Amino acid sequence: MDMSSGPSFLYHLLANELSVLLMGELDQAVENMAPLPVPSKRKKIPDPPTVPVPTVHVDRDAVFSKLEAIGFQVGLRLVERLTKDHPRFKDELDVMKFICTDLWKYIYEKQVDTLRTNNQGTFVLTDNSFRPLSFFGVEGIDQYYPASARFIAYPCGIIRGALSALGTKCTVSAKAMSMVCCVFEVIVDRS
Repeated sequence: MDMSSGPSFLYHLLANELSVLLMGELDQAVENMAPLPVPSKRKKIPDPPTVPVPTVHVDRDAVFSKLEAIGFQVGLRLVERLTKDHPRFKDELDVMKFICTDLWKYIYEKQVDTLRTNNQGTFVLTDNSFRPLSFFGVEGIDQYYPASARFIAYPCGIIRGALSALGTKCTVSAKAMSMVCCVFEVIVDRS
């Protein structure tokens, strides 16, 4: 399928722009910190009066939480749209199959590669070619690997929002296994 059209393309543009915007806030906060003094060999010139630089504290976790919250709202709306003509789900496994096939296919134009469960409320979804990660990395180059977390928070929110819309409370975490492989762990809250 063509990646330059349709909902998948729009999703990737939005997700990347959100990540860049929110992480830009974090980077700007770091840049606004007072610079370190530079030793000089020249004649000492009196320093101009210092103006306090306002420090902006942007917590990395707050940025990820904001991305996840936006994804949550998107997941709620997508499931409402995709399930309007869909029959009721029998159990949690059917719900997860829907997430791995229909929802994933709608967003990423492919299904999740593997879905595993321990039949006690833990589900592991593995996508061996996760598109948000494939846009900025090349396999074997780990330069951007630490930045991959910002591209995972939004999809975690989408999964959590989709499951919430289907009546399943859960926590979702993810880990990039390589520059293109991502593993999502869904733990259903049965309390």
